[in-house]
Amino acid sequence: MAPPAGMRTRSARRLRIGWTATAFGTVDQEVAATVAAAATALTDLGQDVQESGLPWLADRDCTPGRRHCSPPR
Repeated sequence: MAPPAGMRTRSARRLRIGWTATAFGTVDQEVAATVAAAATALTDLGQDVQESGLPWLADRDCTPGRRHCSPPR
């Protein structure tokens, strides 16, 4: 996917971007594929994109609606 014409001529600082589709439990396959496609598009735009995990979240309660992820009990 080629970047839009206006973005090709702009000079911008390269970003380091980490992403995951597994940190918060089961994710719908369509959502995971969309996130992966966005990561690919950002890489094509010259960003430093890496799939990464958040192992410290594995045992925390990140139930939707909670203000913070609670540590394991």
